Amino acid sequence: MKPVPIALARLKRILVAGVACFALCCASAQAQDMALSKPASASSTENNRTDLRPALANDGNSSTRWSSSFVDNQWWEVDLGSVRQIDRVELNWETAYASRYSIETRASSSDSWSTAATVTISSPGLRAHTFPARNARYVRIQGDERATGWGISLWDVRVFGPSSSPSPPAPSGECATGRRR
Repeated sequence: MKPVPIALARLKRILVAGVACFALCCASAQAQDMALSKPASASSTENNRTDLRPALANDGNSSTRWSSSFVDNQWWEVDLGSVRQIDRVELNWETAYASRYSIETRASSSDSWSTAATVTISSPGLRAHTFPARNARYVRIQGDERATGWGISLWDVRVFGPSSSPSPPAPSGECATGRRR
C-alpha cells in the first residue's frame, strides 16, 4: 500500500521541525553559557524545598529545576560574576510556566533593572530570546503572571553573548519540545 501524499508532507514537516529544534538544542549546549553554575537566587522556592532551589535552573542538568511559591510576580536571577556583553537568553519552562514575563538586566547591584524583552507565551517549553547586545552582570527572569495555579518553574536558564551565541532558532523563534535529554 502506497503512503498518502498528505501524510508524507506532514511527516516531512515534523521531521524538519524536529531537526531544527535538535540543532538549536545542540548548538546551545556547545556555545558558552555564561550562566552555567553561577550563583542564582529567587524571590521564593516552592515550600523551601532544596530539590527545587534556584541553582538547579542553571546547573546544566535539564532534569533538575527551580520552582517558585504559588503566587504571581516571582523572579529568578543569576550573577554572571562580572559585567559581560549578552544578547540571548534561553528559558526552558516546566509545565508550571509564566505566561507573561520579562528578561531584565543590570550591570551592578546598585543599578536599576533594565528590560531586555517582554514576553507572553501560551505553553511551556524552550524559548530563545534575542535582543540588542547589552552589558550585564545580573540577569533576572521576572515572572509577572502564572499560567497555572502552581508557581513558575524553569528547567534551564542559559545566557549567551554575541561571541558565544548559538545559531539562531527556527523561524518561529520557539522550540516547544519541553525537556531535552
